Amino acid sequence: MTLIAADINLAMARMAASHFAQQCTLPCTAYDPVEYSAGAYREVNIDHRVIFIDTPNYNKSRSRYIRREEKYLRDYIDHCYSISTDSPSSKANTLYLSAPREALLTPVVIAAALQSMINRLAAVTPQWVGKGVFQDFPVLGK
Repeated sequence: MTLIAADINLAMARMAASHFAQQCTLPCTAYDPVEYSAGAYREVNIDHRVIFIDTPNYNKSRSRYIRREEKYLRDYIDHCYSISTDSPSSKANTLYLSAPREALLTPVVIAAALQSMINRLAAVTPQWVGKGVFQDFPVLGK
């Protein structure tokens, strides 16, 4: 799973990525939209899950990067979602939040939505606590 957010939301997205990894045992990373689109991380795979966090009331230039990347990936990825504080439209797989106009309070509202998503996903995801991801580590240590 990949989270794409900018500015103040990027720190919150990185924290959410660690919670996805800890509570849902899903590999998850968070990127800035410019870092993701221009870097080696941009891979289009139909099985990927990408969540875009877009708050145009904070930074319109970064919002353009997020929307451009989202528009491109929606054509190739089935599980492409977005969380936005913009006015609702008919775009599918988008959670619209009525966030305060103060930019510093917006991540708090988005964090609550992400935490709810993490808790619901953790309840239905099988937890493999007793089984390590890398089975060859005990063998290599001997």
